[in-house]
Amino acid sequence: MFETFSRSWELVKSSFYVLRKDKELMLFPLVSGILSIIMFISLIIPSFYFIFITKTLSLNSYVFYGLLFIYYLLSSFIILFFNSGLVACARIRLRGGDPKFSDGIKAAMKHVGKIFQWALVSATVGIVLRMISDRSTLIGRIIASIIGAAWSLVTFFVVPVLIFENLGIKDSIKQSWELFKRTWGENFIGGFSMSIIIFLFALVGFLPMAIGMYTFSLTSLIAGIAISMIYWVALIIIITSLDGIFLTALYEYASTGKVPEVYDEDTVKNAFKPKKGKSSQNMLP
Repeated sequence: MFETFSRSWELVKSSFYVLRKDKELMLFPLVSGILSIIMFISLIIPSFYFIFITKTLSLNSYVFYGLLFIYYLLSSFIILFFNSGLVACARIRLRGGDPKFSDGIKAAMKHVGKIFQWALVSATVGIVLRMISDRSTLIGRIIASIIGAAWSLVTFFVVPVLIFENLGIKDSIKQSWELFKRTWGENFIGGFSMSIIIFLFALVGFLPMAIGMYTFSLTSLIAGIAISMIYWVALIIIITSLDGIFLTALYEYASTGKVPEVYDEDTVKNAFKPKKGKSSQNMLP
């Protein structure tokens, strides 16, 4: 476990290297976040008004779930579209190129139809699980959570598969699952490593607020809160960018058997050890 964690940490550090070379990759989560906020304000706030102010809309009504589905669909499309651009640019860098923000947008636009279809599937699964959770007992909610977690694992590689392989939605899900099974150790441990990084750096964000509270000054407290919020937003942008790079690196090796140049070859090859009883030739295409 320690060796696997160590290898994952090396992969994460290499992802930082890629991000330093192409800082424009951070534009994808930034623009995605801005558009998501605008969409949230335009849809959720009016819904909040009708539910809690005028009380003309029930949380359990089909109208509410319909509005929620629209929100899921639009937010999923925005996130998937810019994630696709991020992954496309990350692949160009991993293959020795020098990507631009426009390259990612062009790649996403080229597959915008498939991206929308996948957003539709994601939104449908999301709303169904939400309805099950809202209308079930504790056991039903637990089951819905388990199904949601399993769905996330199965569809882990869907975005790169959609934009790099000529497959439909159904076949993309199948291919994503096949690739995930080959890299399951690094997907879990790499994510765990990233979670620790997020947690530790997120803690630093409380420091400005703590200083503001310690001074017993309202101005200092407001300034501290503002600095913390800016810091956390920047952290989310960086982590989201690293996640896209990390996903692309995993996809590259799992799908081609080739190690990206910016990553240590031994680290990556040892990270993708086949399951007992299967040769590495059988694990790669």
